[in-house]
Amino acid sequence: LSGMSGIIAKILIMCYSVSMKMKLDRKAAIKKVKALVFSPKSELAPFRAKLEKTFSTVFLPNHVECVDHNYGGVHCDVLHPVVYSSHRIIIYVHGGSFVGGSRNSWRNFCSSLAHETSCR
Repeated sequence: LSGMSGIIAKILIMCYSVSMKMKLDRKAAIKKVKALVFSPKSELAPFRAKLEKTFSTVFLPNHVECVDHNYGGVHCDVLHPVVYSSHRIIIYVHGGSFVGGSRNSWRNFCSSLAHETSCR
C-alpha cells in the first residue's frame, strides 16, 4: 500500500483497533484493511454496508459524548470529550471520496481525535 491508500490504510488500522478493543497482529490488520479498500472490482452497495458494519459503534472511546445538531439543514455530530477547551474546536468534514463512510462510521475516529486534542 502506498501514497494516499497507505495513509487511508493506516487510519483504518487505527480505527479498527480502537473500535474492536483488541490488539491485532500486523498481518491480520493489513488483511482486514485490504478487504475494506474499494476497488473497481467491488460492488458499491455491499462495500458501503461493510464499512458501516465494521466502523459504526454505539460506544465511543474515552467517555466522549456525542450530541446530534442540525446546522443549516446539515446533520452534524458535536463531540464533547471529558476535558476540552471551550475556545478550541475541530471541524471534521468527511466526503467519503464518493464511495463510502458516514458520520456514524467515522464517529469513533473523531471521538478519539477530540479526546487526544482536548477539542470539541
